[in-house]
Amino acid sequence: MVATATLVMARIERRPILSYGYVGDRKLIRLVSGVLLGFFCLSVLVAVLWKAGLLVVDGVALSGLTAWKYAVGWAFVFLLVGIFEESLLWLSAVHACARNRVLVGGFASLCSIRTGACQQ
Repeated sequence: MVATATLVMARIERRPILSYGYVGDRKLIRLVSGVLLGFFCLSVLVAVLWKAGLLVVDGVALSGLTAWKYAVGWAFVFLLVGIFEESLLWLSAVHACARNRVLVGGFASLCSIRTGACQQ
């Protein structure tokens, strides 16, 4: 759904689909920081659940190649989640704000933090 909306907006505005939050000079830094922050947050969640007794690890259920297959599969799923969130949160609203200087409520500060373009 988000990919379709992104494609529609790109066609309407005659822009490349990657111009909606996927280009820039710091994209690698954002990717790496997102991966590290996501790993940290999930690690904290697992630790809290384990400490509260809501998560029990009784042994190794997976090992070797099977464990690596699951790790790669879940890494791919989390990558798709990151792409979905980036598309959903920054689809066209931030770019419309940057282009037209639309300042609506608290969105102006969000836009200026993300793009620096809404500042006058």
